[in-house]
Amino acid sequence: MGINKMCKPSQPCRDRYERTAEDKEYPLNLKDNSAWFDLKELYDAGVYSLKIEGRIKKYDYVYSVVDAWKKHIQTFFKQNEISDKNNILYKVFNRDFSNTLLKGDINKDMFIDNPRDHSILHLSEINKYNSDEELEKDRLKLYAEKDEIKASIESKIKQINAAKAPLKI
Repeated sequence: MGINKMCKPSQPCRDRYERTAEDKEYPLNLKDNSAWFDLKELYDAGVYSLKIEGRIKKYDYVYSVVDAWKKHIQTFFKQNEISDKNNILYKVFNRDFSNTLLKGDINKDMFIDNPRDHSILHLSEINKYNSDEELEKDRLKLYAEKDEIKASIESKIKQINAAKAPLKI
């Protein structure tokens, strides 16, 4: 399996390789790991903290995902229910989601043969468009929503005072 140097994403799992026998160009590319619907099981197992990926992500992704999880956890503790409202996660960069690695169910469904944003494809799967015009209309709407999300987050970031406080010992 050779690497095709035409496209050099941030990690080897995002690299494009020579097409495989299964007709895949990104055979190492996993869907984004998500435990969204497993929150109760994690709580019952005694998990006290969660890691949210973000080291190579943009600010709007990090803010949106952390904010969504914060609300999700608060809903769980206040109402003892798992929210199915994870739509914001599909509005920021994603490669679709899977919990199969968390469940120990290693299979083909945890892979996606596209390292790019899955938002539009997800929108298409939900709405099952009858025409390209319908898809294009919603695609433009989604991009406008993404721009609104970024603008809102930028506004919040500008309000943060990140000046270093003097250290007093």
